[in-house]
Amino acid sequence: MWRLTEFRSPYVHYKCGCNRQFIFEEMYLCVKCSKPKCRFCLEEEIEYFYCKFCNDVLAVTEAQSQKYKCQRLMQCPVCAQVMSMTMTHPKKADKDQTKYFHYNCLHCHWNTLHIDFKGEGLNNLLIKFNYYKGKYLRSPQQMMFEKLIEIYKFNQDEHIKQEKFLLRSKKKTISYLNV
Repeated sequence: MWRLTEFRSPYVHYKCGCNRQFIFEEMYLCVKCSKPKCRFCLEEEIEYFYCKFCNDVLAVTEAQSQKYKCQRLMQCPVCAQVMSMTMTHPKKADKDQTKYFHYNCLHCHWNTLHIDFKGEGLNNLLIKFNYYKGKYLRSPQQMMFEKLIEIYKFNQDEHIKQEKFLLRSKKKTISYLNV
């Protein structure tokens, strides 16, 4: 096993609860019990995820809701590299002088202006992208699950209708017997 230092006289070694000896730099302090612990006595827990492309930090629950993928990034359909957001500067001849944001691939120079996918603001582009991503880029399992939910809801509605019809028919037969 790799050790930061060997047992030599100038170093002071601390004993952990598991009777292993480590130098002070290799020890951790438990927040709950306020005791020093070594790396073998710890339980690691992931608190934050980050996107390696845009360095966006996400909490665990937020990352789970986004399926552990950054919602700002788009993959190039030509070369499968990560595309970056850029802004087009308006030309002097344009009357409206509006700036548009779009995605641009730095590897093959393909951009979303080829398919007329642009937004007037950064948030507008992200909302548009996430809408199309959710609508068209669904996995087959997700589509099958949504179809099963629709079938289940339809069957549940039919079952409720049938129960109501049976209750009405029982009430009618009971009223005929009492008369």
